[in-house]
Amino acid sequence: MLLVYFHVYITQGDKCTWSCAVESITFLNMIQFYNYISHHKL
Repeated sequence: MLLVYFHVYITQGDKCTWSCAVESITFLNMIQFYNYISHHKL
């Protein structure tokens, strides 16, 4: 999670805040969750 935050911070600079990082993390989690469901066909 911190790696995602630092990646966003480095790419967007000081404009990015913790909320921006949290949004990115949530988005990535949604993608992983969707992939998990699609692979297991729950």
